[in-house]
Amino acid sequence: MYNPNEDEKKICDSIVRGLVKGKEDIYYERIEDAIFQMAYSIGGDYSENTLREVAKIIIGMNN
Repeated sequence: MYNPNEDEKKICDSIVRGLVKGKEDIYYERIEDAIFQMAYSIGGDYSENTLREVAKIIIGMNN
């Protein structure tokens, strides 16, 4: 699996923290890992738009 660079990690973290508030850091880390895994598995890129759409799906599944 391609490892996201620091900019991609920051974008993902910002997206997740914008969609979900008041959780512990470990929650955000797990969700972010799942987002990158899903984006990679579907052959997507790690652009902000892709990460946001995948985040919506994963966060919806965890609520």
